Amino acid sequence: MYDGSWYHAPFVACFLTIDGILLFTRMTHPCCGVTQLDRIVAVVEAEIERVERQRALLEPFASLDAWSAYHRARHHLYCYTAADCERAEHYLDLAARLDPHASRVLAGLSFVHWQRAFLEMGCDRSGATRKAFDCARHSVALDPLDPQGHWPLAARSC
Repeated sequence: MYDGSWYHAPFVACFLTIDGILLFTRMTHPCCGVTQLDRIVAVVEAEIERVERQRALLEPFASLDAWSAYHRARHHLYCYTAADCERAEHYLDLAARLDPHASRVLAGLSFVHWQRAFLEMGCDRSGATRKAFDCARHSVALDPLDPQGHWPLAARSC
């Protein structure tokens, strides 16, 4: 059922929701190259993340699956506070228990440990750094095509 919600991304794409499902419907400008396609993908990805995060926040804790726990963690992950870092780790640990093969969950845990190490949220900076890289390597081992596990490994080689 069409609920009348349109989401406009200026000069890139328009989106339509039907029964809460996000659908890509049309481009406002013709796709002339990879740059425009990258912009479209970025807009779609950001909107999907937003919708999934909102959906996860509405679910009762007892009914969370791995995907919802992961998105609930992402809600806390980018607040950059010690309390939100703890909450994010809690939800990511839950997601890892529910789906031990989810590479993005391990990438999220890597980011939690990175925050602790580099934003000095704990007293064991070297331990947090080691955990960040261990989680990143595990993430890449689970899915070498998912870019989220690669960035801490690339940062280490710089």
